[in-house]
Amino acid sequence: KVSLDKTGITDDSFEDFVEVAKLNSKYNPFKNPVIKFRNYLIVQTLYETGMRCSELLALRIGDIGADTDNPTLSVIRRHGSKEDPRLKEPTAKTLERSLPISKELRDLLNSYIKSHRTQTKVAKTHPFIFVSHKQKVGSYETGQPIIQQTVNDLFNRIKKVNPERFWGITPHSYRHFFNDQLSSRIDEERKIVKQEVKRLKLAG
Repeated sequence: KVSLDKTGITDDSFEDFVEVAKLNSKYNPFKNPVIKFRNYLIVQTLYETGMRCSELLALRIGDIGADTDNPTLSVIRRHGSKEDPRLKEPTAKTLERSLPISKELRDLLNSYIKSHRTQTKVAKTHPFIFVSHKQKVGSYETGQPIIQQTVNDLFNRIKKVNPERFWGITPHSYRHFFNDQLSSRIDEERKIVKQEVKRLKLAG
C-alpha cells in the first residue's frame, strides 16, 4: 500500500467520477456511443480492480476469466510481445494475479468485444481488449490498441465536468483508492474476528 495525499478528494468523489462515465449519465462528455461505452469500461475496470493503467492497456481478450460464476481479469507479465504494435509496450510491473470483477463488468466487456471491437479491421490482428475508435463516414478508421495518452485524455475530459470535485482524480489514483477501500475492509474483518475471539474466551 502506497500512501496518497487525498486532501480535498473524498471517497464519494471517486464514486461520482464513475457515475459521470456511465452510459446513461447526462453529464457524460462523450458523444460517440462506441467511445462512450469503451471509456466507461476503462473507468469501471480501474475502479473495480485497482490495477495499474499499464496493466489495463495490456489486457487481452483471453485474460477475461472463463468461470461464469466467479468472473475475473488476469494480469499477466508479457515483456517483449511481438503482438503489440505500440512503440511503448505497456506491461505488468508486479506479480501476475487474477482480480475478481463483477458479472456486469464481465458481460459488458464481452459485449464491447463482440459488438464494437470486431468492427475494426486492425483489431483482428492483435489480442488487446481496448482499441481506438475514430469514426469516418460509415466505418471505423482504426482498431489499434489504445495508449496511455488515450486514458489520460478521457480522464481529463471527465474532470472538466466538475473541476473542483474531480481535480485530483487520475487513472493511478484509483489504485490508491482501491487499496484504501481494501485496507478498510481488512481492518473491519480483523475487528470482527477479535470480537469473536473475545466472546469465545468469555464463553469458555
